[in-house]
Amino acid sequence: MIRVLTAVAVLALLAACSKPEMPDKDKPVEPKATARHDDLARAVQAPLRQARASQAALDAASKAQDAAIDAATGDAAAP
Repeated sequence: MIRVLTAVAVLALLAACSKPEMPDKDKPVEPKATARHDDLARAVQAPLRQARASQAALDAASKAQDAAIDAATGDAAAP
């Protein structure tokens, strides 16, 4: 009795599995990605722009600090 129920359950599960339908070859497949072509370039360039801006701020602060040190020590040989 248990074998029969097991066999029926297995057959029911196998019957539920069907082969997927093949896409129509006459109709082209629509792309699933809707991203623009330049999204990758933007994603790469954004951190680079931020790093350049940070570097410019650091360079300006360094020059100001060097000027303050030169003024405090009286060193006029700084370029």
